[in-house]
This record gives sequence, structure tokens and C-alpha cells, in this order.
Amino acid sequence: MRVGDLQQIMLQTDTVGKVQQQGAYGAEIEQSKLAAQQLFENREKAKQIQSLEESDTVSIKDRDSSREQQAQSDKEEEQAEAESENESGPEADPLSGSTGRHIDIRV
Repeated sequence: MRVGDLQQIMLQTDTVGKVQQQGAYGAEIEQSKLAAQQLFENREKAKQIQSLEESDTVSIKDRDSSREQQAQSDKEEEQAEAESENESGPEADPLSGSTGRHIDIRV
């Protein structure tokens, strides 16, 4: 084997080694980029889930308070109706009769 051939083999071995190192480094870079991207996506999903939970909680609270207000309003209306019936008394209602007797009319 000649010295020139030996030098050529050594250069090729060096070049192959460098290419392999660059390939490994490139793969590591690509892998770290993908990991960072996946981590970012997971954080975004967690934020979305948290915001959805908060909005659901708010809507549930709003719905519950709305129901409570409606129930309170209904109670107040019933009390007002009962008070107005008590104030007017049986005299104001001509169909009920003041004596409370039922008269059956037959023809």
C-alpha cells in the first residue's frame, strides 16, 4: 500500500466521522425541537382546559344565581297576590257569594 492511499483512507475516515457526528448532532437538535414543540402544545392545551373549566364554572354559577333570582321573584309574586286577595276579601268577588252558600238552580 502506498502512502498516498493511506492518506486518502485516513481523510475518508475523518470525513465519515465528521458526517456521523453532524448527523447525530442534527438528530439531537431535531429531537429537542420536537420535544419543545410538544411541551408548548401541552401547555396550550392545559391553558385551554383551564379557561374552559373557568367559563363552565362561571356559567354554572350564573345559571344557579338566575334560578335563585327567579325563585325569589316567584315567591314575591305569590306573596303579593296573597296580600292582594286578603285585602280585597270575599266582598270584592261577586261569584263567591257573601254568605258562602251554594244555590242550585234547576229548570
